[in-house]
Amino acid sequence: MKVGFIGLGGMGQAMARRLIDGGHEVGVCNRTAEKLKPLTEHGAKAMASMAQPSTKLLAILIAAAATGSVPASKVRRAMASNSGRQRVTASLSPATSMPA
Repeated sequence: MKVGFIGLGGMGQAMARRLIDGGHEVGVCNRTAEKLKPLTEHGAKAMASMAQPSTKLLAILIAAAATGSVPASKVRRAMASNSGRQRVTASLSPATSMPA
């Protein structure tokens, strides 16, 4: 499965790494470029934007520390670039998570 991951903090790094370890193709995008390196060294593809035309993603996962950290316009561009394909967008934020 081709998966895009926006937001590579602690949660995003761990989840993207598990997807790579599971054999999935993972594209990663983050505001700060240095967070890309550990994942690209592990097999992820660094992307300047999730809306790169060559990208055909099945799922786009967003791991952000706060609601609004990833602009809605970025998500809309990513979804538009994948038009005509089945896709899922999931936002993962501690602010919106339920306590255990």
